[in-house]
Amino acid sequence: MKIQDRYSEEDFSDFLNDVINSEELEGKELGITKLVLDKGYDKLTDKQKYVFDEKVVKYFYIEKCERCFSEIPWSEMFYAYDYNHLCGYCEHVYEKMMKE
Repeated sequence: MKIQDRYSEEDFSDFLNDVINSEELEGKELGITKLVLDKGYDKLTDKQKYVFDEKVVKYFYIEKCERCFSEIPWSEMFYAYDYNHLCGYCEHVYEKMMKE
Protein backbone atom coordinates (compact mmCIF):
# COMPACT_ATOMS: atom_id res chain seq x y z
CA MET A 1 0.00 0.00 0.00
CA LYS A 2 1.30 3.44 -0.89
CA ILE A 3 1.23 6.06 1.82
CA GLN A 4 -0.94 8.28 -0.42
CA ASP A 5 -3.66 5.60 -0.29
CA ARG A 6 -4.06 6.43 3.40
CA TYR A 7 -4.65 10.17 2.86
CA SER A 8 -8.38 9.57 2.45
CA GLU A 9 -8.70 8.00 5.90
CA GLU A 10 -11.03 9.82 8.25
CA ASP A 11 -8.46 10.91 10.82
CA PHE A 12 -5.78 12.14 8.38
CA SER A 13 -6.84 15.77 8.84
CA ASP A 14 -6.47 15.41 12.62
CA PHE A 15 -2.91 14.20 12.05
CA LEU A 16 -2.18 17.21 9.85
CA ASN A 17 -3.58 19.54 12.50
CA ASP A 18 -1.32 17.88 15.09
CA VAL A 19 1.68 18.44 12.80
CA ILE A 20 0.74 22.10 12.22
CA ASN A 21 0.13 22.70 15.93
CA SER A 22 3.52 21.22 16.79
CA GLU A 23 5.11 24.24 15.10
CA GLU A 24 7.75 21.98 13.53
CA LEU A 25 6.83 23.05 10.00
CA GLU A 26 7.88 26.30 8.36
CA GLY A 27 7.72 27.96 4.98
CA LYS A 28 6.45 26.03 2.01
CA GLU A 29 5.96 22.81 4.00
CA LEU A 30 3.60 24.61 6.38
CA GLY A 31 1.76 26.38 3.56
CA ILE A 32 1.29 23.20 1.55
CA THR A 33 0.04 21.30 4.60
CA LYS A 34 -2.54 24.02 5.26
CA LEU A 35 -3.53 23.86 1.58
CA VAL A 36 -4.10 20.10 1.86
CA LEU A 37 -6.39 20.69 4.84
CA ASP A 38 -8.28 23.42 3.01
CA LYS A 39 -8.50 22.12 -0.57
CA GLY A 40 -7.35 18.48 -0.45
CA TYR A 41 -4.29 16.62 -1.67
CA ASP A 42 -5.66 16.22 -5.20
CA LYS A 43 -5.62 20.00 -5.70
CA LEU A 44 -1.83 20.21 -5.26
CA THR A 45 0.56 20.58 -8.18
CA ASP A 46 3.05 17.76 -8.76
CA LYS A 47 5.81 19.82 -7.10
CA GLN A 48 3.60 20.53 -4.09
CA LYS A 49 2.69 16.84 -3.82
CA TYR A 50 6.38 15.96 -3.82
CA VAL A 51 7.15 18.45 -1.03
CA PHE A 52 4.14 17.29 1.00
CA ASP A 53 4.91 13.58 0.56
CA GLU A 54 8.66 13.79 1.10
CA LYS A 55 9.13 16.69 3.52
CA VAL A 56 5.98 16.51 5.62
CA VAL A 57 4.28 13.12 5.69
CA LYS A 58 7.34 10.88 5.39
CA TYR A 59 9.08 12.88 8.11
CA PHE A 60 6.31 12.21 10.65
CA TYR A 61 4.99 8.89 9.30
CA ILE A 62 5.43 5.79 11.45
CA GLU A 63 4.08 2.82 9.49
CA LYS A 64 4.09 0.17 12.20
CA CYS A 65 4.44 0.00 15.94
CA GLU A 66 7.96 -1.04 16.90
CA ARG A 67 6.63 -3.39 19.58
CA CYS A 68 3.55 -5.15 18.18
CA PHE A 69 4.04 -4.28 14.49
CA SER A 70 0.43 -3.21 14.00
CA GLU A 71 -0.34 -0.35 11.62
CA ILE A 72 -0.51 2.96 13.44
CA PRO A 73 -3.69 4.97 12.76
CA TRP A 74 -3.37 8.64 11.84
CA SER A 75 -5.01 9.55 15.14
CA GLU A 76 -1.95 8.13 16.96
CA MET A 77 0.68 8.98 14.34
CA PHE A 78 2.06 12.22 15.70
CA TYR A 79 2.15 10.80 19.21
CA ALA A 80 3.99 7.73 17.89
CA TYR A 81 6.47 9.98 16.09
CA ASP A 82 7.07 11.95 19.26
CA TYR A 83 7.18 8.98 21.68
CA ASN A 84 9.13 5.81 20.93
CA HIS A 85 7.39 4.87 17.62
CA LEU A 86 4.78 2.85 19.52
CA CYS A 87 1.03 2.55 19.04
CA GLY A 88 -1.18 3.93 21.79
CA TYR A 89 -1.67 0.56 23.47
CA CYS A 90 2.03 -0.34 23.50
CA GLU A 91 2.93 3.14 24.74
CA HIS A 92 0.43 2.64 27.59
CA VAL A 93 2.00 -0.73 28.46
CA TYR A 94 5.48 0.79 28.29
CA GLU A 95 4.53 3.69 30.58
CA LYS A 96 2.90 1.27 33.02
CA MET A 97 6.05 -0.87 33.12
CA MET A 98 8.22 2.20 33.71
CA LYS A 99 6.15 3.15 36.77
CA GLU A 100 6.56 -0.26 38.38
